[in-house]
Amino acid sequence: MKEKKEKKMNEEEEIVERKRQEEIAERKRQEEITERKHQEEIQIAERRRQEEIQMEERRRREEQEYEEWKRKEKYEERKRKDEMEFELQKIRLGAEGRFSNSVANHTNEAKVRTSSLDAKI
Repeated sequence: MKEKKEKKMNEEEEIVERKRQEEIAERKRQEEITERKHQEEIQIAERRRQEEIQMEERRRREEQEYEEWKRKEKYEERKRKDEMEFELQKIRLGAEGRFSNSVANHTNEAKVRTSSLDAKI
């Protein structure tokens, strides 16, 4: 009988020990799952941070490209205006030159007529 009691106690101790070992294993498994989730969250957060950095860099590059495009457009517009102004000046000067030449010719013709009249007198 004593042997039966000892056997039963041993079995109970084994059951208790097995339960304890199972609980330890389950806690360890849960800790591993928790750690894996934590690492995944860290990786996801890092990927998001990298994506945000890349998006910000892309936005900055696009903004710089746009500003450069605007500067070039302003430069080209000023250049076109200057060229048009230069052409207008040439036209004005040409017209003034023709007018001046026309006035000078009329003045010279008048002088010639006057001097020929003077010569006749």
